[in-house]
Amino acid sequence: MSESWDIVRIVDEGSLDVLVEINNQSFTHPWTRGMFLEELKQPEKSYLLAAVTTNGVIAGYCSVWSIVDHLQINSVAVCLIYRGRGVGLALLNTVVDLGGQSGAANILLEVRRSNAAARALYRRLAFRETGQRDAYYSQPAEDAVILSRSLESPNAV
Repeated sequence: MSESWDIVRIVDEGSLDVLVEINNQSFTHPWTRGMFLEELKQPEKSYLLAAVTTNGVIAGYCSVWSIVDHLQINSVAVCLIYRGRGVGLALLNTVVDLGGQSGAANILLEVRRSNAAARALYRRLAFRETGQRDAYYSQPAEDAVILSRSLESPNAV
């Protein structure tokens, strides 16, 4: 039986400590609580989306900016105990839907070259490699792969 996730937009500080915890589990250079607060201060361009279990537990989140004619995915992270259960897929499908509703032409993001699981998920959702940022990441130093998805692409599942 597959799990389903409610995707909600975070609009206040109440859930930020959970997002910081998930971020700390996921990244070598995690966002601070202050960085998440800055996202909340820009509701016209910044979306903090959370995948929530039926018990109200936040399983993962995605930060997205709406910039002119595209969406920029800034961060996607899933709590360790929920990885591999479709949380990332649910969040990204919501971003694709958001892009369609907002009239965005495409969605852009960067991912570590070595992050095979994330890259496979993005490929599944019709993202294509469009470039590279040399030594973009630190701890460890690594190139970023730039991915893009046209919103005219057929929806992959």
